[in-house]
Amino acid sequence: MAGGARKHGAHRYTLQVALPTLGTAPPGAIFVYDPYSEGGSGGVSSPTAGYDMYQEAVMEMALTLDTALTGQATNFTTFGVTHRNAAATTKNAFTIVASTTALIFAAFIPANLGVASGGTIPGGGTGTLTIGTGVALPWLLTPGDTITLSAAVTGNGQYAGGISLGFVVAGYGA
Repeated sequence: MAGGARKHGAHRYTLQVALPTLGTAPPGAIFVYDPYSEGGSGGVSSPTAGYDMYQEAVMEMALTLDTALTGQATNFTTFGVTHRNAAATTKNAFTIVASTTALIFAAFIPANLGVASGGTIPGGGTGTLTIGTGVALPWLLTPGDTITLSAAVTGNGQYAGGISLGFVVAGYGA
């Protein structure tokens, strides 16, 4: 296989951010989808001859915290994942708002985000996923798309620790 060819098989990616102190939101972590890496330094390219053109998508996604979290009504944390196109237009976005005691994350246990809006998050207690824009997984990708992991705090926040978002990009459809 020629160097840089990444279009075969599934690939796992991880985005990480940390809330080192209560009440401070971290900058987001961003993944850029670039399936044709030989396009030049720093740019997202279109395919050259010899590539198969099947569509790829984000097929699976899980949020993992390194410190246990039980939601609360005030001073809470909101986790967000946003999928944007190359023009920075939001295609899909969802949030997990830890504003209820139903949302419980055990430390180091992945919470499966592959659920419908309003669906219970396996690994997240009885907390639910809220889709604000677009659809649930899978998310179809085109070159230049980005996936962003973010966290926001309300009041003093209630979480200080590491946040990891793992996801799988794989072929989609026939």
